[in-house]
Amino acid sequence: VINYAGDVILKYDPKQIVIYCGENDFANTDTISPKTVFNRFMKLYNVIRDQYPEVPIVYISLKPSPAKTNMMQKIMLYNNMVAIFSLKEKNLTYADVYSKMMAADGKPDSSLFYADKTHMNAKGYDVWNAVVRPMLIN
Repeated sequence: VINYAGDVILKYDPKQIVIYCGENDFANTDTISPKTVFNRFMKLYNVIRDQYPEVPIVYISLKPSPAKTNMMQKIMLYNNMVAIFSLKEKNLTYADVYSKMMAADGKPDSSLFYADKTHMNAKGYDVWNAVVRPMLIN
């Protein structure tokens, strides 16, 4: 997203920005740390803030995909870093979809995903809508 920020974010005059980023960073290599992904998020955040210092931003937490249980610890740590950062920032809201997508047994709710266990089905997007929609500016 950093590389394409000029095309997908900065050339517009948004009244709000919604971000979902970082999941593929973890999926691309086993050696990446939550801190590295957080630093990438911070770079993107600063690129946005340089041009839009007051525009409200909603950051959607990374989701707990059943196919990516090997990454869950890193994803939880990363999500926590962003959540803590968002508490200190004006006009940055953290949308926690992660906890809403977990089953009672503490594992990702497989019913929210297609058979590939990575991509969400309509039920998964319903969860996101319930969390994110109230945070959006009309």
